[in-house]
Amino acid sequence: MDYETKLAEEREYGEEKGILSAIKKIIYRNRSYGVSDSKTLEDLTEDYHDSVSRDQIEQMMKEA
Repeated sequence: MDYETKLAEEREYGEEKGILSAIKKIIYRNRSYGVSDSKTLEDLTEDYHDSVSRDQIEQMMKEA
């Protein structure tokens, strides 16, 4: 594996971790504001559908 490929993989991994972290923060914040989980799920699915599946978001909400 060459250096550029390794950098690209690490960048992608970092972006994924950042997205998952942002989703967790949104879940906690919305709950603290009294936003329903169903509304949060719909909003997150719409906003992050290119990066994270609805099932992944639902799992994150269960774990939060």
